Amino acid sequence: MELRNFPKDVEVIASSWRRNVITVDPWKPTGIPGAAGGEAQGYYVTSGTVNAYAKPSKLDPLPKAAHEKIASDLAFDIGLPVPPATLLNWGKPPVGDQPHVVLSLIPFLSVHKWGEIKAVPSLEAQLKQEMRSVASAIVPFDTWLGNQDRVNNDGNILVSKDKVDPATKLGVVYVDFSNSMLVRWRSSDFETVDAIGIYPIDPKDVDISAMDVVTSKIETMQDEEIKAVVNGLPNEFIDDSDRRIVQDALLFRKSNIRAALKKIYGALP
Repeated sequence: MELRNFPKDVEVIASSWRRNVITVDPWKPTGIPGAAGGEAQGYYVTSGTVNAYAKPSKLDPLPKAAHEKIASDLAFDIGLPVPPATLLNWGKPPVGDQPHVVLSLIPFLSVHKWGEIKAVPSLEAQLKQEMRSVASAIVPFDTWLGNQDRVNNDGNILVSKDKVDPATKLGVVYVDFSNSMLVRWRSSDFETVDAIGIYPIDPKDVDISAMDVVTSKIETMQDEEIKAVVNGLPNEFIDDSDRRIVQDALLFRKSNIRAALKKIYGALP
C-alpha cells in the first residue's frame, strides 16, 4: 500500500535528511514570518534549487523544531506523507529571534491548502474519496504522537494534482506537528492515549485496512530505532528532560494505539 506519493528527487533528499540531523548547506530566507499562516510564524528559505519552510521564527518554551524532526523521521521509516525535515542552527537568525529551526521540504511544485479545496464543493468531494487511505493512515500516527492540531485545521493538509482527473494520482502531504508530543506530555500523563480524529474525510468512510497497516508498523517498530531518532537530536534543540519524556512516551504509546482506535473504529482488527 503506497501512502507516500512524493517525487523521486524529493525522496532522494528525504533519505539524506533522514540520515543527517542537521543541515550544513547554506540557506537564506525568501519570505517574512507568518506570510504562509500558522502560529509558528514560519518563513520560506532556499538553498540552491531546494526550497523549504523554516519554523519557528520566535523563541518558544516548547522544542517545536524537535517535534517536527521526530515526526518527519518516524514518518519516513513508516512510509507516511510527512515532509522531509532537517534541523538548522542559524547562529544569528536572519528572521525572528529563534536560531534553532526545522526546515520542512516542500515536496510538490504546486500545492494547495485544504481550505482552498473546500471552496469548490465538487472538487472537495472528489478528493476526499481519493485520499481515504492516506487520511485513514495518518490517524494512528497522529494518535501516537498526540498531535493536537489536526482536526478542523484546513492549513495543515496540502494537496497537489496536475489536473482534475481521478486517474491522475493525488499528492497529499500532512504538515505541522508543532503542537504534538510535549504540548501535553510535559504536564499530563502520556499513558492516556486518546484517538485523534480523522480529517478531512468522514469517519464512516475510513479505510480500515490502511489504518491497520500503519498501526501494525508502529507497533512493530524496534525500541532502539525509536530511541535513536529522539537521542540523535542535538541538545540545543531539546534538553535531556524533554528527551526522556518523549522517548518514554513513544515507547509506551506504540502498543496502546490500537486499543484507543478500536473504541471509535470497531472494525479495526
